[in-house]
Amino acid sequence: MRNFHLTAAAAFLTALIAGPSWGYTPGTYEASAQGMKGPVKVAVTFSKDAVTSVKVTEEKETAGIGTTAAAELPRQIVEAQSTKIDGLSGATVTSKAIFAAVEDCIRQAKGDPNQPARSTAPKHAGKTIEAAEDVVIIGSGFSGLAAAVNAAEHGARVTVLEKMSVTGGASAICGGQWAIMGTKLQKEKGVPYDPPQALVYDLIGNGHLKNDLTTLTMFAENSPHAADWAINRFKPEFIDQKLQYRAEFQFDRSLYLKGGCGPAYRKVEKAVRDLGIKIHTDTKAERLIVKDGRIVGVEAHKKDGTKYIFSSKAVLLATGGYGANKAMLIEPLKSALYYGPASATGDGHRMAQAVGAKLELMEFGKRYPNGVEAAPGVAKSIIQGNYRAWLQSGILVN
Repeated sequence: MRNFHLTAAAAFLTALIAGPSWGYTPGTYEASAQGMKGPVKVAVTFSKDAVTSVKVTEEKETAGIGTTAAAELPRQIVEAQSTKIDGLSGATVTSKAIFAAVEDCIRQAKGDPNQPARSTAPKHAGKTIEAAEDVVIIGSGFSGLAAAVNAAEHGARVTVLEKMSVTGGASAICGGQWAIMGTKLQKEKGVPYDPPQALVYDLIGNGHLKNDLTTLTMFAENSPHAADWAINRFKPEFIDQKLQYRAEFQFDRSLYLKGGCGPAYRKVEKAVRDLGIKIHTDTKAERLIVKDGRIVGVEAHKKDGTKYIFSSKAVLLATGGYGANKAMLIEPLKSALYYGPASATGDGHRMAQAVGAKLELMEFGKRYPNGVEAAPGVAKSIIQGNYRAWLQSGILVN
């Protein structure tokens, strides 16, 4: 009996030293799981002791978001030899679908889908990197990247920080309505006169007289010039040839981007890449650096643990909204269904407030009557479908 116990103990110790088994039945296996817009199909190839290839063979995910996960995660799964890795922030649903489908393939190959990931720690993890730029832009949506292009074309050295794994935020997924007030394109489409004060009047009415008049006036006066520049620089395509009527506007000034915001956004992003502007993804700006009462830089932390200290002549906050952060909302907004990007957590608001900026009208938000609950607490907008129904004498029932 003693010999038996010693032999068993020795075998157990040998197993501990050898570590987990990575055995598979060699071959290529296929599986699919539900993504954001449909099934995500994968093909996974195994040798007897490793995952040698992961390919996403079919998907219909959002361009630049889900498609980024489909492009990036297979490589990371092979490197880690496991699905127990972080998904791409901003592409959570697609990431989970890829992991689920790959785990199905692992089970088909008689492997263990719960194997822990092998270490793939980047060489810079835990280090502090300092860099000097002319302009640091926080946020990679339309406003941030358009500003990056403009600054770079005027000779500035620019870097962009994006906390998510994918770029774009709301700009990559929005419906694409663009109010082109006062632009050359609006004049070409039959509205020769639409002055800034008309937009101010319209938005004040929609805002129940709560708007900050100074900020709103500045926005209205600069909107035509910014739109003309963007239309000329990025050549976005519009779905309709004529301006569309909207009840909130006294002049027709609405056009829809073809395919929604995604295709137009990708043109802006391509311009950024072509200019050699660096976009740091998975890099969250944590605080604005202040010296002698002036903002002189940004401290940011990368997902892998790297700390960045950027000194800069100017910092632009282009971080979007705060609808995804319930802690920053009050009722009835807190209980309302949210349908924007997960990235809208108010980081820019908090950083600005930390250095003395005053926040106004934070108790308000825009609520839409056109949506359905697609998941607990999460809505999907159906305003485009409703609008097309109204054009055909449809009736909206509350």
